[in-house]
Amino acid sequence: MAPGIFQRLNPDELSFEAGERLKIIKEAYDKGWYIAELIDGQQGLVPETHLIFEVTFSSTMHNCLYVMLCTANFLS
Repeated sequence: MAPGIFQRLNPDELSFEAGERLKIIKEAYDKGWYIAELIDGQQGLVPETHLIFEVTFSSTMHNCLYVMLCTANFLS
């Protein structure tokens, strides 16, 4: 496996590369995992250990949207 790539081991996991932006959908059933979505719409489980989190805020006149985004991180 090349450095900087998270290659899924199970069909419900999401493969991604370092630097890719992911939208966090929700926390997964297993501690330390999230359900995330890539920009192309693919969804799957991702490990918290490979993520850097940031929260963005968007506002319109009548509603607000909080989106948790993260960037893939491969420090180890």
